[in-house]
Amino acid sequence: MTIHYLARRGSLRKLVLTRDGHWVELHVKAVGEDVWSLLTLAGEVGGQPARNRCQGPFASPTAAETALRNLTSVLMTEGFAVPGMAGPVWSVQAQRLARHIRQDRDANAGNYPFDPGSPLPI
Repeated sequence: MTIHYLARRGSLRKLVLTRDGHWVELHVKAVGEDVWSLLTLAGEVGGQPARNRCQGPFASPTAAETALRNLTSVLMTEGFAVPGMAGPVWSVQAQRLARHIRQDRDANAGNYPFDPGSPLPI
């Protein structure tokens, strides 16, 4: 078993991994007030993201960053590597996905006050 450690200290909000022409970007984004998600975009090098996934919600950015580090460790055992100086190229798509999650979350938010004096519906 190989254990990979990301030597970078401090916050890690975005990361790029590559393997055999495949490009994976991991982004930690705020999707609400004190709500964070890990967004993963994957596709071919030089192309557009073909797939995206979201993990969360997380109560803090630190929890989302921990998920990012854990996923990175798994991907590195699968043969993915962090390219030298390459940075994320799909930041706009990640922000669009975070906005979409935020809008869906806001649209489905309910206001359900509890009144102990009201009768229960039958």
